[in-house]
Amino acid sequence: MKSILEDHNEDKFQLFDEEAQTLFAELGILEKFRTVVTTTPINQFVSVVEHPTHFIAALHFAGQPDPGENGFLAVCYAKQKFSIEDYAQFVEQFVKDSTIIKIDGV
Repeated sequence: MKSILEDHNEDKFQLFDEEAQTLFAELGILEKFRTVVTTTPINQFVSVVEHPTHFIAALHFAGQPDPGENGFLAVCYAKQKFSIEDYAQFVEQFVKDSTIIKIDGV
């Protein structure tokens, strides 16, 4: 099966919900997100920087007052175009209020 990342080698793009979950499963990180049933907003974040072609911010939002704001989000930065510093600026927006799970070797 062709990975969705292969179609986006020179840009930054986002995937939502089912597409994001499919990518997370391909990367072996989907199971890293905790199953959360809550009415308190919780953001979970997994950063994948060791992928060969992309920096990937994997996010899960739960407990939001508007159910439409809950779900999965992947933000992918192509390494051909963006530096780790570019990616780090984006990541800083989410780290403060997120549960951080470090995955070695992903």
